[in-house]
Amino acid sequence: MTTIQLTGADIDGDPTSCTVAQFLQILHELALCAGTADLVWFGADMSPDLGQLERFQSEFASRIGSLKDVRGLLRSLSFPQIDFGILIAVATEENAPRPKIALYSEGPAGRRYQSSEVELLAFDDSYIEVTTDRSEVLQHLNDRFPKATRIGDHR
Repeated sequence: MTTIQLTGADIDGDPTSCTVAQFLQILHELALCAGTADLVWFGADMSPDLGQLERFQSEFASRIGSLKDVRGLLRSLSFPQIDFGILIAVATEENAPRPKIALYSEGPAGRRYQSSEVELLAFDDSYIEVTTDRSEVLQHLNDRFPKATRIGDHR
């Protein structure tokens, strides 16, 4: 797995990071990559734990659904920024089971869930990390956000 770290300045030139708009931009870019529409998404450790994000405040992930569902959830928020949290995508399976391990947004860069295909992490209003081993996703994000910091490979 490789992690790309993005600040607001890297995504849209905004000095503020982890805005809902920035998450939506990254998710839009992911939607342009082959195979990402078929992933099942989960959320955990989300803050602020208000409104639609309240059910994702636990460190144990709850199912969101498709990439389209994640984008809809974020668009429904009444606040502009995500303080911290993690979104993970796993390969589509019939009734994909929710991860049964605790997932935290704090900690070193890298994969949080062994079976994830893509992970998005908001860290303390400071940056968004995208972790994946999908080369087409990494290349697309590197092309789209050339100022992003590539953290490296993690196993």
